[in-house]
Amino acid sequence: MRSPPVKKREYQEWSSERVCQQRRSLGGFLLPDPYYGLNEQQAQWVGERDWLYRLKFTLDASLLSQPCLELHFAGLDTLCTVWLNGQELLSSDNMFVPQRRDVRAHLQAGENTLQLLFRSVLNAGHALARQHGERTIWNGDASRVYLRKAQYHYGWDWGPMLLCAGPWQPVTLRAYSTRIEDVHLPSQVSADLRMATIPVHAHLSGQQAHADQETLETVAELYAPDGRLLAIQTCESVPKTQTRPSSTKIDTEARFIFPVECPEL
Repeated sequence: MRSPPVKKREYQEWSSERVCQQRRSLGGFLLPDPYYGLNEQQAQWVGERDWLYRLKFTLDASLLSQPCLELHFAGLDTLCTVWLNGQELLSSDNMFVPQRRDVRAHLQAGENTLQLLFRSVLNAGHALARQHGERTIWNGDASRVYLRKAQYHYGWDWGPMLLCAGPWQPVTLRAYSTRIEDVHLPSQVSADLRMATIPVHAHLSGQQAHADQETLETVAELYAPDGRLLAIQTCESVPKTQTRPSSTKIDTEARFIFPVECPEL
């Protein structure tokens, strides 16, 4: 992570940290404790700056031989542009939506460099407010309504205004041949509430594990809360297409969930 100017001094060195800027600065004695007194006022410059994160990592040939290689960003807070080895991968403007990209064409054996640039949400929010008009809010900076960022970062009645920026969830490199991308379970219950039919739709992505294997097998298992296996269904599937739906039924031993203090049917 690269820090911006502080108190008219330039800090151009890279700092090895895995936390947000406020905690980094606090640990490096650039900031007083923002939770004490009015010290949060001395931390506001952090939200006015852009922040660049850099990670250098090494890959060997065995990992690069995997059929599929993806970078998964579980959470980017908030206005982020990502580069891998100098090539732009993505831009994100929502801290709550994970991002995933195929990076096989961008990776190389040996050293690789991942860079994440986080633009100031305060500056970007103010620009949007000037463009679309300022909204009425009861606390915090009014520009917060234009950005998909945790609203309490802008200050609340119980906490200070600390505008973090950075990867707030893990960033992982995933190698695989085929994976389950999505599962859809549009359950239906009979009119007498005795039986349930659960179609299982699984969507796969990637490549087949073996070149001579025409189809892959998807197995769906249904368990009761106590760990008992209630049903099992197998269906053939083809990578990159939706699997054929399989259906299974829950017998009368299956129990329904009822709200607290509501009698069971």
